[in-house]
Amino acid sequence: MAILHDKHILLHSRTQGIVPPMIYNDLNYPSNVYATLLAMTYGQVEYTGYGIGDIESVEEQDLAKAQKRLADRLAGKLPPPPAEVLEIGCGLGTLAVRLAQEGYQVTAVSDNPAELALARQLPTMGVRFENSPFERFAPTPAAFDVVLLHNSAHYINPLTLLKQAQRCLRPGGMLLLVDAFVSDSTLIEPCPLPRLSSFLHLASLLGFEVHEQEDESALVAACLQTLQVLLERNLDELGRNLAIDHHRLEALQQNLGKEAAFFNAGRYRLMLLSLQSARPGSDIAVTGNREFLDIHGFQPLAVATLFEESFSTPFNESLWLWKYGQGRGQAICIREHGEVVAHYGGASRQIRYFGQPHRAMQICDVMVKPEKRGFYSRKGLFYQVAASFLELNVGSASEHLLGFGFPNIKAMHVATRLGLYEKTDDFIELLIPAAQNVSAGLQTLPTTTGQYHAEQLQGDEAWLEDCLNALWQRMASDFAGAVLGVRDWSWVHYRYVGHPTHQYLLYAVSAAEVAAELAADQPASKGDAVCAIAIFRAHEQGWLMMDIICEQVLMQPALQACHQALQRDHQNLDGSLHCWVSSGHESLLQIPGFQRRSLNIEIPCNRQSAGPATAELLQAWWLTAGDMDFM
Repeated sequence: MAILHDKHILLHSRTQGIVPPMIYNDLNYPSNVYATLLAMTYGQVEYTGYGIGDIESVEEQDLAKAQKRLADRLAGKLPPPPAEVLEIGCGLGTLAVRLAQEGYQVTAVSDNPAELALARQLPTMGVRFENSPFERFAPTPAAFDVVLLHNSAHYINPLTLLKQAQRCLRPGGMLLLVDAFVSDSTLIEPCPLPRLSSFLHLASLLGFEVHEQEDESALVAACLQTLQVLLERNLDELGRNLAIDHHRLEALQQNLGKEAAFFNAGRYRLMLLSLQSARPGSDIAVTGNREFLDIHGFQPLAVATLFEESFSTPFNESLWLWKYGQGRGQAICIREHGEVVAHYGGASRQIRYFGQPHRAMQICDVMVKPEKRGFYSRKGLFYQVAASFLELNVGSASEHLLGFGFPNIKAMHVATRLGLYEKTDDFIELLIPAAQNVSAGLQTLPTTTGQYHAEQLQGDEAWLEDCLNALWQRMASDFAGAVLGVRDWSWVHYRYVGHPTHQYLLYAVSAAEVAAELAADQPASKGDAVCAIAIFRAHEQGWLMMDIICEQVLMQPALQACHQALQRDHQNLDGSLHCWVSSGHESLLQIPGFQRRSLNIEIPCNRQSAGPATAELLQAWWLTAGDMDFM
């Protein structure tokens, strides 16, 4: 049994005699709750995590026996002693001590000092305990026959887990684990568990072969429901003993019910996996020799050479940190012989997905060293770095529901052939030539919705934040049938006002009849008259529209007013206006006299990992130049 959203799960008491439940008071929440509850019920808590029951009756289920039954199944898959075993996330050492007593050479690792303190109270002859996160555990390379994880794999990033296991294992060694995975990814809801298909695919990319996989899900839900019943019966006593708010305990009880329901529905599966690391000379040895790193495994300057070779532009560290820093971005890179040879990055973005809040990953900085680009297959660098990134970061059960980007036609076709992407739309340009007879002063244009005036902003006006947030709310409601990135003040300030290298022009559009009054109003009232905010930057002797925040019906007249204002305020440029937009919504920006041009850019969706069907996303995105990472 486990609460999957907390790193410290059920702990055990001593196997000799009954230990008072208060021994667990100082453990991290909710570990203290579950350990205390099982100690109160059974007098001992030998194992951490899930158990597999032998009866369907919730009332008669023995959780301690169910936990031991699962541990027995796991131990039964080990090679014979005296194999050297590394147990990761060893709880309180019960399994480690048992294996040592059976003749195995055991190293047990935990990052929880309180757990280890209790583990060392067991007869630990033959067990070497280490207090360390697995990410920073650094034994002698290739020192172990088995890396073992008993209900602890889902607390470790899959890439980190697989990399570290490969490093610790001897050639041909075994990664053996039992844990819960997401199986059914059709439900759009982020989940703390790894997807089974993604984990196995990553394992193959990192040099493992699946030796055995068994579904141990039967009666897991019954065990969770038993624990839920025990918790309900003992809420008051647990609250008094542990000084925990009653509502907090009720939330734990509800979470157990949710987990049980997911197991019953088949969305969660408890899997016992045996994976074999690459042997010398095997087909996957080449893959195993490549070092996969996430964004925390390299410094920005490590990709500078690859960036400059890929994009023929100088690497700017401040721009890189603006994009990826402070938790905004994720990346996977591949390093060979100390050199980064491939990189696939993404920036996290809040979106509205048909009216509902979600997150998407904007793919950016896809790079492969030029001399290594010729091999576009599933053994090539591009596929391996892209597939790894998408499996880890994008999909229905992931934090990021969607992936999107702006690949050129060649890159898109390669990714489509490899099964990474499918096309959802084209990204096109609407070119609006310079308007005629533009004179200085107030400019208005007659439209079907009235006359409008555009005024350049500094970006620090006191009223701007509230005004823009209100405009965004109206725009979001108007685009409830589409997919678009959030365009509130927080995003606009980060993306444009605070950009480290580019300068942007912000324009506020208001009804012409209040334009004269607007200049004399108090600053707080100016925002009330503004009906649109648009952002531009210089581009090809004219301007590129980066973004516009307003209701759909106002986009054309607001853009017309801004175009005339740009020509009025910046007469040194040729007056042309370029609008880049996803073709599904181009009609919203088609000012009379526009010219449509192809940018040879297609909008992809992720097909590597399970997510919304491509048909649902066809021409659904509202994307402009401001959604790109480099403009």
